Amino acid sequence: MRYFGDGVSVYVVTSALQRFVRQVLPHVTMKFTLVTGDSTETPTQNLGESGVAKLAADPRLIKWFAQNAANGKAELPKVVPMPLGLDYHSHSHGATGDAVIFFLNKGPRASLPC
Repeated sequence: MRYFGDGVSVYVVTSALQRFVRQVLPHVTMKFTLVTGDSTETPTQNLGESGVAKLAADPRLIKWFAQNAANGKAELPKVVPMPLGLDYHSHSHGATGDAVIFFLNKGPRASLPC
């Protein structure tokens, strides 16, 4: 993340959120946008309500686009729930998914190593 600077978009598989919070987040010094998905498990199932609230309140977090987060609430204004079924996998295999990538980055398509 440090190579991209403030405002980088970071993708984390929802089932890896605990690991991200424990092992990566303590070393993050810049602001970032989080995108989670590729799991039928919700962020709340993975982190618990207090864990989701704590991550959503982190001052480094700009916005959190969370797939399968049907429990996105007004008290978590940084969390943007996204439905299951958005396909951002085939994009890396040559299919065009520019609308989703553009929406997440609010700009030209960017590619980050996963």
